Amino acid sequence: MFLIVRINPKSKIELKILVDLIDEIYREVYFDILKKDVIDYILSFVELETLKNKIVIDDCELYFIKENRDIVGFLELKADEKTVYIEKIYLLKEKRNKKIGKFILNSIYNMFKNRKFSVSINKKLKNAHNFFEKNGFKFQKESAKYIGDEYFLYDKVFIKQV
Repeated sequence: MFLIVRINPKSKIELKILVDLIDEIYREVYFDILKKDVIDYILSFVELETLKNKIVIDDCELYFIKENRDIVGFLELKADEKTVYIEKIYLLKEKRNKKIGKFILNSIYNMFKNRKFSVSINKKLKNAHNFFEKNGFKFQKESAKYIGDEYFLYDKVFIKQV
């Protein structure tokens, strides 16, 4: 059984678990498409206070994805009255391609009815592009995002109206 559980920004334990999970997943997902120094740079900003600020100041919602009691991934959303921005959906490697992503999307649709959904995905993550297209998202545009220290991330943006 899968669950999506909101992360408490006041829980240092939950935030620490998330920091470790992000580190593990990012290093695996981006190993073949980003240089190690870029991955290290991105991860240098992932710390307890940064995640807490994302929730409190940036009005993001962070969730653990659980299978029974085990944390198998995480989700970050940002929503306004018209659009839900799926900032991140990441699963541990051994949990991918098991229909968990479909469960996550359906859960998000149920949480935020009658909205447009947007997701921005690294241009080189073809499996993620295929997943979202297979689930009704349409390619919108390409974007370049400056992340600092002369680093850019190049993404494709997909949208879906539910």
